[in-house]
Amino acid sequence: MEIGIKELIGIIIGVSIYFVRNENLKGILKLKEETNEKIQANKDLIIEVKNENEKSNERVISKLGNIEDDVKRTENSIKTFAGESSATRELVIKIYEEVMGIGKNKSQRRSK
Repeated sequence: MEIGIKELIGIIIGVSIYFVRNENLKGILKLKEETNEKIQANKDLIIEVKNENEKSNERVISKLGNIEDDVKRTENSIKTFAGESSATRELVIKIYEEVMGIGKNKSQRRSK
């Protein structure tokens, strides 16, 4: 059996196609692995950022709760102070009226 030039060229082309295809598959597998690694790294980064955001949100919610508590305490203090101030003012006015005799004059004028 003699191998002709056409057959020899066919064999060389076949072997070349096999090696090129094999190298392409290796390249595709390597690219796929690199892509999967990048995807995993991005997923890890997303999870890390998400966790940081959740921690940040928890801190903000906690601070907002503290601010809300401070506002309630301030409102209560204002109400208490306003109540005390009002009561003190009324007491001072009554004492002033008693000392100056105005309270008696008013009640005497009304009864007339």
